[in-house]
Amino acid sequence: VGMVGLVSLGLRAAAEYGLALDRLVLVAAPPERQWAEIVAIVAEGAELVIARPPKRFMPGDVRRVQARVGSRGAVLILVDDRRLSAEAEADLGVGWSPEVRLATHPLAWEGLGEGHGRLMGRRVAVSVSGRRSTRPHRVELLLPGPKGAVVAVSNVTLLRQAG
Repeated sequence: VGMVGLVSLGLRAAAEYGLALDRLVLVAAPPERQWAEIVAIVAEGAELVIARPPKRFMPGDVRRVQARVGSRGAVLILVDDRRLSAEAEADLGVGWSPEVRLATHPLAWEGLGEGHGRLMGRRVAVSVSGRRSTRPHRVELLLPGPKGAVVAVSNVTLLRQAG
């Protein structure tokens, strides 16, 4: 796995979720002008590249990264945690043609009462769209669920009713 531009990555948490740190290539904060080149180089040795794109990049950079990643048979996941307007999202996506686009929408923290309690997880809605998605889809997830893994809220409801 290669990760580029993920300054706030929690390595300890990633290891707890099963990421083999000895097989991780991490470029935490690449220079913005060299981002595309660095992602392309990381893709040479990684099957999965997770990268945060810079605020601005050139369409030629996009084509170069997509060609390199595609020629290696790698998967590229772009992460952008900014809440974007449709116009800003269009600017960011110039040149990119994602097969699948995931967007998260925070809903609520789980486990808290009114002014008391213990945080047990975060409920989020995840929207899926893109060329590989036949129609837009939305699902609510608990991060983490009762047993520590990501789980759909409907499954948690069934578990609680059965338990």
